[in-house]
Amino acid sequence: MKRPAPLRLLWQQHRPTVVISALAVVVALVFAARFAVHAVYWHQTQGGHPPLEPWMTVRFVSHAWEVPPDQVLDALHIPDTQRRQTLEDIAHAQNRPVGALISDLTATLGATK
Repeated sequence: MKRPAPLRLLWQQHRPTVVISALAVVVALVFAARFAVHAVYWHQTQGGHPPLEPWMTVRFVSHAWEVPPDQVLDALHIPDTQRRQTLEDIAHAQNRPVGALISDLTATLGATK
Protein backbone atom coordinates (compact mmCIF):
# COMPACT_ATOMS: atom_id res chain seq x y z
CA MET A 1 0.00 0.00 0.00
CA LYS A 2 1.28 3.41 -1.03
CA ARG A 3 1.56 6.00 1.69
CA PRO A 4 -0.11 9.40 0.95
CA ALA A 5 2.09 12.46 0.53
CA PRO A 6 2.53 14.47 3.75
CA LEU A 7 1.19 17.72 2.29
CA ARG A 8 -1.84 16.00 0.82
CA LEU A 9 -2.54 14.41 4.18
CA LEU A 10 -2.24 17.78 5.93
CA TRP A 11 -4.53 19.41 3.39
CA GLN A 12 -7.17 16.72 3.73
CA GLN A 13 -7.18 16.47 7.51
CA HIS A 14 -6.22 20.01 8.65
CA ARG A 15 -7.39 22.35 5.90
CA PRO A 16 -8.22 25.38 8.16
CA THR A 17 -4.83 25.15 9.86
CA VAL A 18 -2.99 25.03 6.53
CA VAL A 19 -4.95 28.03 5.20
CA ILE A 20 -4.35 30.10 8.34
CA SER A 21 -0.65 29.18 8.34
CA ALA A 22 -0.30 30.17 4.68
CA LEU A 23 -2.01 33.50 5.33
CA ALA A 24 0.31 34.13 8.29
CA VAL A 25 3.34 33.49 6.08
CA VAL A 26 2.01 35.89 3.42
CA VAL A 27 1.38 38.63 6.01
CA ALA A 28 4.87 38.13 7.45
CA LEU A 29 6.39 38.43 3.97
CA VAL A 30 4.47 41.66 3.31
CA PHE A 31 5.75 43.21 6.53
CA ALA A 32 9.29 42.01 5.80
CA ALA A 33 9.15 43.61 2.34
CA ARG A 34 7.85 46.88 3.81
CA PHE A 35 10.66 46.86 6.35
CA ALA A 36 13.26 46.30 3.63
CA VAL A 37 11.89 49.12 1.47
CA HIS A 38 11.86 51.56 4.39
CA ALA A 39 15.34 50.52 5.49
CA VAL A 40 16.74 51.17 2.01
CA TYR A 41 14.95 54.53 1.79
CA TRP A 42 16.20 55.77 5.17
CA HIS A 43 19.69 54.50 4.46
CA GLN A 44 19.80 56.56 1.26
CA THR A 45 18.56 59.79 2.90
CA GLN A 46 20.86 59.44 5.88
CA GLY A 47 23.83 61.15 4.24
CA GLY A 48 22.41 64.62 3.71
CA HIS A 49 19.50 66.96 3.63
CA PRO A 50 16.54 66.43 1.31
CA PRO A 51 16.47 68.69 -1.74
CA LEU A 52 14.20 71.69 -1.36
CA GLU A 53 10.88 71.47 -3.20
CA PRO A 54 8.27 74.17 -3.97
CA TRP A 55 5.65 72.56 -1.69
CA MET A 56 7.81 72.81 1.44
CA THR A 57 7.01 75.33 4.17
CA VAL A 58 9.50 77.32 6.22
CA ARG A 59 8.94 75.07 9.21
CA PHE A 60 9.45 71.92 7.14
CA VAL A 61 12.68 73.31 5.67
CA SER A 62 13.98 74.27 9.10
CA HIS A 63 13.17 70.82 10.47
CA ALA A 64 14.64 68.92 7.51
CA TRP A 65 17.82 71.02 7.42
CA GLU A 66 18.11 71.17 11.23
CA VAL A 67 18.28 74.97 11.45
CA PRO A 68 16.11 77.38 13.46
CA PRO A 69 13.03 78.67 11.61
CA ASP A 70 14.20 82.27 12.12
CA GLN A 71 17.32 81.49 10.09
CA VAL A 72 15.18 80.29 7.17
CA LEU A 73 12.97 83.37 7.48
CA ASP A 74 16.04 85.63 7.39
CA ALA A 75 17.42 83.80 4.35
CA LEU A 76 14.10 84.27 2.53
CA HIS A 77 13.75 87.91 3.66
CA ILE A 78 10.17 87.42 4.85
CA PRO A 79 8.39 88.33 8.09
CA ASP A 80 7.36 85.81 10.72
CA THR A 81 3.72 86.09 9.61
CA GLN A 82 4.49 84.22 6.36
CA ARG A 83 5.96 81.21 8.16
CA ARG A 84 3.18 78.85 6.99
CA GLN A 85 3.46 79.65 3.28
CA THR A 86 5.10 77.28 0.85
CA LEU A 87 8.29 78.21 -0.97
CA GLU A 88 6.23 78.51 -4.14
CA ASP A 89 3.87 81.04 -2.52
CA ILE A 90 6.81 83.03 -1.15
CA ALA A 91 8.45 83.12 -4.60
CA HIS A 92 5.23 84.36 -6.20
CA ALA A 93 4.88 87.05 -3.52
CA GLN A 94 8.45 88.19 -4.22
CA ASN A 95 7.91 88.08 -8.03
CA ARG A 96 10.79 85.70 -8.64
CA PRO A 97 11.08 82.19 -10.06
CA VAL A 98 10.72 79.34 -7.60
CA GLY A 99 13.94 77.76 -8.83
CA ALA A 100 15.91 80.91 -8.08
CA LEU A 101 14.47 81.14 -4.57
CA ILE A 102 15.24 77.47 -3.92
CA SER A 103 18.82 77.74 -5.23
CA ASP A 104 19.46 80.89 -3.14
CA LEU A 105 18.00 79.24 -0.03
CA THR A 106 20.01 76.07 -0.61
CA ALA A 107 23.21 78.08 -0.97
CA THR A 108 22.47 80.10 2.17
CA LEU A 109 21.57 77.09 4.26
CA GLY A 110 24.53 75.12 2.92
CA ALA A 111 26.92 77.91 3.82
CA THR A 112 25.67 78.04 7.40
CA LYS A 113 26.10 74.29 8.02
